[in-house]
Amino acid sequence: MIETAAARPADLGDIMDIERDGDASWSKAAFEVALGNDGWFLVARENGQVSGFIIGRFDGFDVELLKLSVAVASRKRGVATRLLQQLLRLSKQKGAGVCHLEVNAGNLPAIALYRKLGFSLTGLRKGYYRTKVGFSDALLMAKDLR
Repeated sequence: MIETAAARPADLGDIMDIERDGDASWSKAAFEVALGNDGWFLVARENGQVSGFIIGRFDGFDVELLKLSVAVASRKRGVATRLLQQLLRLSKQKGAGVCHLEVNAGNLPAIALYRKLGFSLTGLRKGYYRTKVGFSDALLMAKDLR
């Protein structure tokens, strides 16, 4: 069973392990700052073990999804869906009107998840992400929460 909860400082080791297996774009210090911010920093746990995390920032009007990552061994089991649904639920309860995100155009599983949960394309940033073979576009997506 997948359970979600607020991230705790004790979860940082597991979160950093997941980050290293993913895009490794955030430092431990960045995660520590996120723990202290007013936004949402949630983890998914399966059998007590952290299997994924999500970070969102609420500005009083809208929420921005900053980071979503799932441990390689836990992918394709609904962890990302559960985390994103919880973030959207919390955002709606706080009165957020829209949830915004940015995703690498080459990340087809993430794009499929976002579309499945009602996100639509709102913009494009050409050549935004540096890759091993050049650059990749960023897709901007949003979901109305009202």
